[in-house]
Amino acid sequence: MLSVACSLVMAACAGRPSRSSTEESAGPAGYTVAYDPSARWHATGFRVRKDSRYRIEAAALPDDRRRPYADKGIPCSPDGPTTFRGRVFDWVAHDARCPLHPVGWFRRDRVKRLRVLEDRFGRRAHFLTVIGCIGRMPEHELEQHAFIIGSGRDFVAPATGELWVFSNDWPGDESLPADDQPYLNNTGRIEVRITQL
Repeated sequence: MLSVACSLVMAACAGRPSRSSTEESAGPAGYTVAYDPSARWHATGFRVRKDSRYRIEAAALPDDRRRPYADKGIPCSPDGPTTFRGRVFDWVAHDARCPLHPVGWFRRDRVKRLRVLEDRFGRRAHFLTVIGCIGRMPEHELEQHAFIIGSGRDFVAPATGELWVFSNDWPGDESLPADDQPYLNNTGRIEVRITQL
């Protein structure tokens, strides 16, 4: 009986980042953490070391209620939208001045745009793409430090620090009611695996 209880506790704790996690925990098997895309930032509990090489892979999984990775019903993968409707929405989300932009139809005083339009390497960041950052950055500095992970990327760490991840969505506005906050309508979950090369 005691061994069953211990097994259940160990299973429940598996995959949770430890606050004392270091780069040594990403051996050949890698270090895995899952996050909920309805929150703006996610600490992985994993520290990278400057000039070390890593592989980061992300996979979209259903959440506890079996809902897929999506934003308000628009299916996505870690690389971004997977349907025509999602790609149109992605195009509109990159230019708030676009005449098709839905916010412009109703509220000319409010501009919606994705948190990251281009990463630090100049790559275009799509709607709900998985993004990484060494340390948690202020929003106005995010594009200078963020890098696209998508479904997977090898990279050399530009700094030493904890790896943070998030799904690229509109940052929201404190003045909006809770029902209109962009991250709260995201479903599914993302599993991130980090391996030191």
